[in-house]
Amino acid sequence: MRGTAHSIANMHIPAKYDKVDTHIVHLGRMIEEQETSIRTSMDELYVQKTINIINNIRHVHPQDENKSSPTKAFVADLAGAIKKNAEKRNFTD
Repeated sequence: MRGTAHSIANMHIPAKYDKVDTHIVHLGRMIEEQETSIRTSMDELYVQKTINIINNIRHVHPQDENKSSPTKAFVADLAGAIKKNAEKRNFTD
């Protein structure tokens, strides 16, 4: 995000001033362009993080079946929470 903040601070768009396109109109366009840029960056970050989390959940490889791993415990807690939520909403198997 530091790069994004840096690019926002150094943004410069040359624009001509006339009676139709005033300074406020140019500022409005710049703000809209930056908002779109920031949203795109946030979406990319969100997608990357989601993919990372999903891949970590999918790749459960305990070294020993008798031993409990943090990932195995997490998956068990997650399954319990999903089951509890399904019971609240009356979704049964």
